Amino acid sequence: MTTQSNSDRRRSERFKTINFVSYRDKDDQGSVIAEGMAKTLDISLNGAMIELQAPLVNPQTAELEFALDDEVVSLPGLVIDQQEELNGSWKLRVEFKNLKPAILHKLQTFILSFR
Repeated sequence: MTTQSNSDRRRSERFKTINFVSYRDKDDQGSVIAEGMAKTLDISLNGAMIELQAPLVNPQTAELEFALDDEVVSLPGLVIDQQEELNGSWKLRVEFKNLKPAILHKLQTFILSFR
């Protein structure tokens, strides 16, 4: 069986960056059950790797807002998975979905600043 590495599956280049992320974990009815701060480990036009101190209870309905330079932007996404690390933190892989053109432009501008 052949396995695919993360770099083979990526559709765009990821950039290592530490940016604050606020999150709201919601239940199936939309009520907030937890909220807090996290940080990005890397980001691309298609997604991000985020480090949390505790797992999301209901990752399918979580809301994420990213600090990109001096602006906070809501980047709708799909949580691909979350896994516990040896140090007790949690890594969350998010794929951005259905970004509005203005939000996509802000993300592109932020990522271009790394080049």
